[in-house]
Amino acid sequence: MTIQDSRGADYLPRSRKTRAVVALLTFQAPRPAQRVQLTGLLWSRRENEQARASLRQAVHDCRKPSAPRGKECSPRASQPVVGSARHLGRRAGRDRPAASRTELLALLAAASWRISPGLRSRFDDWLLKERRRLLSIARMAGEAFFEERHSGEENHHAARSLIGLEPAHGGAWRALAQAHLDNGDRCRRALRCDQWREALGRYRATHSR
Repeated sequence: MTIQDSRGADYLPRSRKTRAVVALLTFQAPRPAQRVQLTGLLWSRRENEQARASLRQAVHDCRKPSAPRGKECSPRASQPVVGSARHLGRRAGRDRPAASRTELLALLAAASWRISPGLRSRFDDWLLKERRRLLSIARMAGEAFFEERHSGEENHHAARSLIGLEPAHGGAWRALAQAHLDNGDRCRRALRCDQWREALGRYRATHSR
Protein backbone atom coordinates (compact mmCIF):
# COMPACT_ATOMS: atom_id res chain seq x y z
CA MET A 1 0.00 0.00 0.00
CA THR A 2 1.02 3.59 -0.57
CA ILE A 3 -0.26 7.00 0.48
CA GLN A 4 0.75 9.65 -2.04
CA ASP A 5 -0.22 13.20 -2.86
CA SER A 6 -0.71 14.52 -6.39
CA ARG A 7 3.03 15.23 -6.66
CA GLY A 8 4.09 11.71 -5.76
CA ALA A 9 5.27 12.33 -2.19
CA ASP A 10 4.81 9.18 -0.11
CA TYR A 11 3.28 9.46 3.38
CA LEU A 12 3.00 5.80 4.32
CA PRO A 13 3.68 5.33 8.07
CA ARG A 14 6.64 3.15 9.03
CA SER A 15 4.98 1.17 11.84
CA ARG A 16 3.13 -1.98 10.77
CA LYS A 17 0.38 -1.38 13.32
CA THR A 18 -0.10 2.18 12.06
CA ARG A 19 -0.28 0.89 8.49
CA ALA A 20 -2.84 -1.65 9.65
CA VAL A 21 -4.99 1.17 11.08
CA VAL A 22 -4.87 2.99 7.74
CA ALA A 23 -5.68 -0.24 5.85
CA LEU A 24 -8.66 -1.05 8.06
CA LEU A 25 -10.07 2.46 7.75
CA THR A 26 -9.56 2.34 3.98
CA PHE A 27 -11.41 -0.98 3.67
CA GLN A 28 -14.25 0.39 5.75
CA ALA A 29 -14.50 3.82 4.07
CA PRO A 30 -16.64 5.85 3.79
CA ARG A 31 -18.00 4.42 7.05
CA PRO A 32 -15.92 5.30 10.14
CA ALA A 33 -14.64 2.64 12.52
CA GLN A 34 -15.09 2.61 16.26
CA ARG A 35 -11.93 3.09 18.25
CA VAL A 36 -12.83 0.09 20.40
CA GLN A 37 -12.98 -2.04 17.23
CA LEU A 38 -9.47 -0.96 16.24
CA THR A 39 -7.99 -1.65 19.65
CA GLY A 40 -9.76 -5.02 19.74
CA LEU A 41 -8.31 -6.02 16.37
CA LEU A 42 -4.76 -4.75 16.87
CA TRP A 43 -4.06 -4.61 20.62
CA SER A 44 -6.33 -7.28 22.08
CA ARG A 45 -3.54 -8.62 24.34
CA ARG A 46 -3.04 -5.30 26.12
CA GLU A 47 -5.00 -3.68 28.92
CA ASN A 48 -7.71 -1.26 27.76
CA GLU A 49 -5.86 1.92 28.69
CA GLN A 50 -2.62 0.65 27.16
CA ALA A 51 -4.45 -0.33 23.97
CA ARG A 52 -6.10 3.09 23.72
CA ALA A 53 -2.73 4.77 24.21
CA SER A 54 -1.23 2.66 21.40
CA LEU A 55 -4.08 3.65 19.09
CA ARG A 56 -3.59 7.34 19.95
CA GLN A 57 0.10 6.97 19.09
CA ALA A 58 -0.78 5.29 15.79
CA VAL A 59 -3.17 8.13 14.90
CA HIS A 60 -0.50 10.66 15.85
CA ASP A 61 1.97 8.89 13.56
CA CYS A 62 -0.57 9.03 10.73
CA ARG A 63 -0.97 12.76 11.15
CA LYS A 64 2.72 13.67 11.34
CA PRO A 65 4.00 15.47 8.21
CA SER A 66 6.55 13.03 6.85
CA ALA A 67 7.12 13.83 3.20
CA PRO A 68 10.29 12.43 1.60
CA ARG A 69 13.35 14.63 1.61
CA GLY A 70 13.23 17.28 -1.09
CA LYS A 71 9.41 17.17 -1.30
CA GLU A 72 7.13 19.84 0.08
CA CYS A 73 4.66 18.49 2.63
CA SER A 74 0.97 18.47 1.72
CA PRO A 75 -1.13 18.81 4.94
CA ARG A 76 -4.10 16.85 3.54
CA ALA A 77 -1.95 13.96 2.29
CA SER A 78 0.06 13.78 5.51
CA GLN A 79 -3.12 13.55 7.64
CA PRO A 80 -5.15 10.72 6.08
CA VAL A 81 -6.98 9.88 9.33
CA VAL A 82 -9.70 12.02 10.93
CA GLY A 83 -11.97 11.22 13.84
CA SER A 84 -13.74 11.95 17.08
CA ALA A 85 -13.60 10.63 20.62
CA ARG A 86 -15.25 7.34 19.60
CA HIS A 87 -14.65 6.98 15.86
CA LEU A 88 -11.89 7.20 13.27
CA GLY A 89 -12.18 7.40 9.50
CA ARG A 90 -10.29 8.07 6.29
CA ARG A 91 -10.15 11.62 5.01
CA ALA A 92 -12.23 11.92 1.85
CA GLY A 93 -10.11 12.44 -1.25
CA ARG A 94 -10.81 14.65 -4.21
CA ASP A 95 -13.28 13.45 -6.82
CA ARG A 96 -11.55 11.53 -9.58
CA PRO A 97 -12.80 9.79 -12.71
CA ALA A 98 -14.12 6.34 -11.86
CA ALA A 99 -11.86 3.45 -12.80
CA SER A 100 -13.16 1.02 -15.40
CA ARG A 101 -14.07 -2.51 -14.37
CA THR A 102 -11.10 -3.89 -16.27
CA GLU A 103 -8.79 -1.55 -14.32
CA LEU A 104 -10.34 -2.60 -11.01
CA LEU A 105 -9.97 -6.28 -11.88
CA ALA A 106 -6.33 -5.72 -12.83
CA LEU A 107 -5.71 -3.92 -9.53
CA LEU A 108 -7.20 -6.76 -7.52
CA ALA A 109 -5.29 -9.37 -9.51
CA ALA A 110 -2.00 -7.56 -8.85
CA ALA A 111 -2.52 -7.47 -5.07
CA SER A 112 -0.43 -9.74 -2.83
CA TRP A 113 -3.41 -11.65 -1.44
CA ARG A 114 -1.38 -14.46 0.07
CA ILE A 115 0.92 -12.29 2.18
CA SER A 116 -0.02 -12.10 5.86
CA PRO A 117 0.95 -9.00 7.84
CA GLY A 118 2.03 -11.27 10.70
CA LEU A 119 0.77 -8.95 13.42
CA ARG A 120 -0.27 -11.90 15.62
CA SER A 121 -3.60 -10.28 16.37
CA ARG A 122 -7.25 -10.45 15.40
CA PHE A 123 -6.39 -8.11 12.55
CA ASP A 124 -4.97 -11.04 10.58
CA ASP A 125 -8.32 -12.84 10.82
CA TRP A 126 -10.20 -9.68 9.86
CA LEU A 127 -7.94 -9.10 6.87
CA LEU A 128 -8.40 -12.69 5.66
CA LYS A 129 -12.20 -12.22 5.73
CA GLU A 130 -11.91 -8.93 3.85
CA ARG A 131 -9.71 -10.55 1.21
CA ARG A 132 -12.24 -13.32 0.70
CA ARG A 133 -15.05 -10.78 0.46
CA LEU A 134 -13.25 -8.66 -2.13
CA LEU A 135 -12.19 -11.69 -4.15
CA SER A 136 -15.80 -12.86 -4.23
CA ILE A 137 -16.92 -9.43 -5.44
CA ALA A 138 -14.18 -9.39 -8.09
CA ARG A 139 -15.17 -12.86 -9.30
CA MET A 140 -18.83 -11.87 -9.65
CA ALA A 141 -17.89 -8.62 -11.38
CA GLY A 142 -15.69 -10.46 -13.87
CA GLU A 143 -18.37 -13.01 -14.66
CA ALA A 144 -20.94 -10.24 -15.16
CA PHE A 145 -18.47 -8.46 -17.45
CA PHE A 146 -18.31 -11.44 -19.82
CA GLU A 147 -22.09 -11.54 -20.10
CA GLU A 148 -22.02 -8.12 -21.78
CA ARG A 149 -20.63 -7.06 -25.13
CA HIS A 150 -17.11 -5.67 -25.10
CA SER A 151 -14.21 -5.36 -27.47
CA GLY A 152 -11.79 -8.25 -27.84
CA GLU A 153 -9.06 -6.23 -26.12
CA GLU A 154 -11.29 -5.48 -23.13
CA ASN A 155 -12.27 -9.14 -22.84
CA HIS A 156 -8.62 -10.11 -23.07
CA HIS A 157 -7.55 -7.83 -20.22
CA ALA A 158 -10.51 -8.78 -18.04
CA ALA A 159 -9.91 -12.49 -18.61
CA ARG A 160 -6.21 -12.22 -17.73
CA SER A 161 -7.10 -10.39 -14.51
CA LEU A 162 -9.77 -12.91 -13.51
CA ILE A 163 -7.36 -15.79 -14.17
CA GLY A 164 -4.89 -14.00 -11.89
CA LEU A 165 -7.52 -14.14 -9.16
CA GLU A 166 -8.79 -17.65 -9.92
CA PRO A 167 -6.34 -19.62 -12.12
CA ALA A 168 -8.87 -22.34 -13.12
CA HIS A 169 -11.82 -20.06 -13.90
CA GLY A 170 -13.44 -21.64 -16.97
CA GLY A 171 -15.33 -18.55 -18.12
CA ALA A 172 -12.18 -16.45 -18.10
CA TRP A 173 -10.20 -19.04 -20.07
CA ARG A 174 -13.01 -19.34 -22.62
CA ALA A 175 -13.15 -15.55 -23.01
CA LEU A 176 -9.39 -15.40 -23.44
CA ALA A 177 -9.42 -18.16 -26.06
CA GLN A 178 -12.30 -16.48 -27.89
CA ALA A 179 -10.46 -13.15 -27.91
CA HIS A 180 -7.52 -14.82 -29.69
CA LEU A 181 -9.89 -16.53 -32.12
CA ASP A 182 -11.58 -13.20 -32.91
CA ASN A 183 -8.14 -11.83 -33.77
CA GLY A 184 -7.50 -14.78 -36.10
CA ASP A 185 -4.70 -16.14 -33.90
CA ARG A 186 -5.53 -19.86 -33.75
CA CYS A 187 -2.07 -20.84 -32.48
CA ARG A 188 -2.36 -18.62 -29.43
CA ARG A 189 -5.90 -19.86 -28.87
CA ALA A 190 -4.64 -23.44 -28.86
CA LEU A 191 -1.90 -22.45 -26.40
CA ARG A 192 -4.49 -20.91 -24.07
CA CYS A 193 -6.58 -24.09 -24.21
CA ASP A 194 -3.52 -26.13 -23.20
CA GLN A 195 -2.81 -23.71 -20.35
CA TRP A 196 -6.43 -23.96 -19.23
CA ARG A 197 -6.20 -27.77 -19.08
CA GLU A 198 -2.98 -27.50 -17.04
CA ALA A 199 -4.55 -25.01 -14.63
CA LEU A 200 -7.63 -27.19 -14.26
CA GLY A 201 -5.43 -30.22 -13.58
CA ARG A 202 -3.53 -28.38 -10.85
CA TYR A 203 -6.79 -27.21 -9.32
CA ARG A 204 -8.24 -30.73 -9.24
CA ALA A 205 -5.04 -32.18 -7.81
CA THR A 206 -4.95 -29.56 -5.05
CA HIS A 207 -8.61 -29.90 -4.08
CA SER A 208 -8.75 -33.70 -4.21
CA ARG A 209 -6.36 -34.08 -1.30
